Amino acid sequence: MDVENTVQELHEVILRQYRDIERLQLQQQELLNSPTGGATSEAAPSLADELPPHY
Repeated sequence: MDVENTVQELHEVILRQYRDIERLQLQQQELLNSPTGGATSEAAPSLADELPPHY
């Protein structure tokens, strides 16, 4: 009986992790496909981004 409970708990953990992975993969795709999400953004940096940190 204890082994069955352990197996059931492990099964639930695996399912939860699978769902989390799926959700994170979808979020990653959304970020990569968004206009501001990728590292290859073609938008020009704003003037505030180019100020030295002491300003």
